[in-house]
Amino acid sequence: LAVGEVATLTIITSVDAAGDIVNIAEVTAADQDDIDSTPNNDDGDQSEDDEDSAPLTGELIDLELTKSTEITSANVGDFVTYTLELNNAGPSDATNIAVLDQLPSQLSYISSIANFGSYNPSTSSWIINILPAGTTATLNLTVEVVGAGDICNAAQVIGADQADSDSTPNNDDGDQSEDDEDKSV
Repeated sequence: LAVGEVATLTIITSVDAAGDIVNIAEVTAADQDDIDSTPNNDDGDQSEDDEDSAPLTGELIDLELTKSTEITSANVGDFVTYTLELNNAGPSDATNIAVLDQLPSQLSYISSIANFGSYNPSTSSWIINILPAGTTATLNLTVEVVGAGDICNAAQVIGADQADSDSTPNNDDGDQSEDDEDKSV
């Protein structure tokens, strides 16, 4: 490396755990003597100019979705309220969460009330900007029954900025086998 020249090494990694992470780099060997530092002697404080660190926080969430209604049968013309509860079991705050609750053809959207975020009936999405760890968001979705027959209304988390510890967003295959998806029949 010539005098005054800079070399850059870019390493792309994945975060595999929650919590504080410190990545340390150090010159471990050189053909010439360094006048103000000793290669390969890191003592953890990065006090020499041949070593440095880059701290970051690994984020991990556990979103758990439940869906319920207070009734088990309704007549055409009845209003029904579905309650969705989305709990963030942490350990990190969850951001930019999207929950899909696409209404079946037998239901028509009337209104919604949420304590976090809002429901957009044109996209069938409940969007929550931030859900702190240990917090539960609630969405009450009022619909009108407009068609007869068995009604199955499913919902699932389709996205978030952080990885979920035990489920994969947007992969509902109809069995609601993960804790980030649920249905009410």
